Amino acid sequence: MNNKSRLNIFGVPVLMTDCAELMEIVEEAAAQKEQITITYVNQHTLNILYNNEELIDIFKHFTIVHQDGMGIHLAAKILHGKKALAYRLTGSDFYVYAKDYFAEKPLRLFFFGDKPGTLALIRKNCPELQIAGMQDGYSFNDDTLIEEINSSGCEVLFVGLGCPKQEAWVISNKDKIKASVIICVGDGLKIFSGNKVRGPGWAQKSGLEWFFRFLHEPARLWRRYFLGIPLFFMRVFRIKFF
Repeated sequence: MNNKSRLNIFGVPVLMTDCAELMEIVEEAAAQKEQITITYVNQHTLNILYNNEELIDIFKHFTIVHQDGMGIHLAAKILHGKKALAYRLTGSDFYVYAKDYFAEKPLRLFFFGDKPGTLALIRKNCPELQIAGMQDGYSFNDDTLIEEINSSGCEVLFVGLGCPKQEAWVISNKDKIKASVIICVGDGLKIFSGNKVRGPGWAQKSGLEWFFRFLHEPARLWRRYFLGIPLFFMRVFRIKFF
C-alpha cells in the first residue's frame, strides 16, 4: 500500500487506482483484519478544502483518498502531466462495482448515513448483501452508534454524511471502531438503494454526468457546478503557473 503512487492535488495525496484494484485492497484488509479508511475527492470537495489546513490534515489521515470524476482527472493531468491518471474513476462507478462485488462475497456490511427511506430501499433492493446494521445520518448518538457497529460484527462500514462531516467523523472515531474497512461515500448510499439519479452511458463516459444531476436538483447544485467548476480550475492553473 505504501508503495502506491499518489498525486498531490491541493495538498491532498490522491491514490492512483481503479475499481478493481481498490476492491482488492478492501478484500485484503478485511481478510487480514487490518483497518483501512477510504474517502474521495472531487472538484467540489477540493474547493471546500482549498487553503484549509485543518481539513486537509483530516484527509491526510485516511489510508486512501481516491479520485472522483472528470474534474480531478483533468486537474491531475494539468498539475502532473498527461499520464498522471491514465484512467478516470468516479465514486458512483466504484459503488456500483462494490455493490456487485459484495453481492458475491461473504462480508458483513453496515450502512451509516442518508435518510431512513434510502436505507429501507437498500434492504429492499439488495437482498443479496449481508447487511449487519443500518443507521440514518440525522438521529444518532456517537457512543450508541459505535457500540451498535461493533456489536454487529460488520467488516465494512459505509459512511454517507457528506464532505467534510463524514471524514471528520471517521478520523475522530476510527480507533473505537472494529470494522476493518471504513469507506466514506457521500450520497453514494443512493447507489445501493437505487434512487440516485445518473446520466445516460455516454454522459458518464464523457464526464458530463454532473449536468444531469444539475437538471434534477438545480436549486441545490447550480452554485456547486456553475460557480464551483470555474473556481476550481482557476485555482488549478494558479497552482500550476504561479
